[in-house]
Amino acid sequence: MSESNINEEFEWLTIDICREYRRRADNLPSNNGQDTGERRKLRIELQERCHISPLEAINILNGVHCDLYVHRYDILSGKIAPPEGFEIHGNELRRIEKKKHPDKLIEEYEERISYLEEKARKADDFGFEEKD
Repeated sequence: MSESNINEEFEWLTIDICREYRRRADNLPSNNGQDTGERRKLRIELQERCHISPLEAINILNGVHCDLYVHRYDILSGKIAPPEGFEIHGNELRRIEKKKHPDKLIEEYEERISYLEEKARKADDFGFEEKD
């Protein structure tokens, strides 16, 4: 999108907008779902109206993943809080990487090693072969 399109007003994607564009796509002459002619114009119109990606717009016209896209944009708009462990960066959700203190990491690794060593000792005691 051009710089001028980014600064223009846009609408957040809603399920009603998805239904509207799906209905309009269904009313177009059949072209086997190709992104050409009137269908392409409709896809571009939806993209510009809601500032969504071409793939998202194509999927919406085909009635695919609409609820997921609406949910994503509800989070980005602030209508819904981001899931635990995620935060909003620009126009995308990112997982929050929690950095652990090195001592805490070492402690966790030592606990895991002890657990695995204990499992290995038990496995040696109960093998398939008879021990003399």
